[in-house]
Amino acid sequence: MKGLFAVRKLGFTGTRNGMSPTQRAWIASYIQENLPDKAAHGDCIGADADFHELLREFAPNCEIHIWPSTFEKMRAFCEGDVMYEPGRALERDKYIVKFSTHFVGCPPTDYEIQRSGSWATLRMARNQLNKKLLKELHWIGPTGPAIPGDWRQHPDYVPW
Repeated sequence: MKGLFAVRKLGFTGTRNGMSPTQRAWIASYIQENLPDKAAHGDCIGADADFHELLREFAPNCEIHIWPSTFEKMRAFCEGDVMYEPGRALERDKYIVKFSTHFVGCPPTDYEIQRSGSWATLRMARNQLNKKLLKELHWIGPTGPAIPGDWRQHPDYVPW
C-alpha cells in the first residue's frame, strides 16, 4: 500500500469546466496518499472525468461507482465498476454524498456561489459532516488552498 491510510468510500463533485492544475495536483496527491477502496462521481464532463482518470491511474484497484445525470449532453460516459440509473442532478448528488465516508469537491470558484451544482453538493456534504455522517470533507478552489475538514474552522475562512 502506497498511501498513509485507505479511504473507504470517496465521493467527488467538480465543475464541468474541468480541474485547474492546482485542483488536479491536489486530487492526485490525495488519492495516492489515501487510497480509496471505493469512489463515486456523477459522470459529468470536466472534473468528474478528470477524477475518474486520476482514480484509474493512481488507484487502479478502486471500485468506481457512477451516478450519471439524465442530461446526456453533459455526460462524460466514463466506465465505472458499478453503474446506476441516470437521475436528476441534485437527486443523484444526494446519493453520491450519502455513499461517501470521505468527500472532496473541486468547485469552479474559490468562494461559495449560488446556482452551482458543485457548491450545492458541497453544501450537502457539509451538512453530512456537521451531522457526523462524513468523516472528512475537503474543497479545493481553482487556486487552492485545500482546506481539510470543516473549512469554517480554518483561519482564512471568510463567511459565505
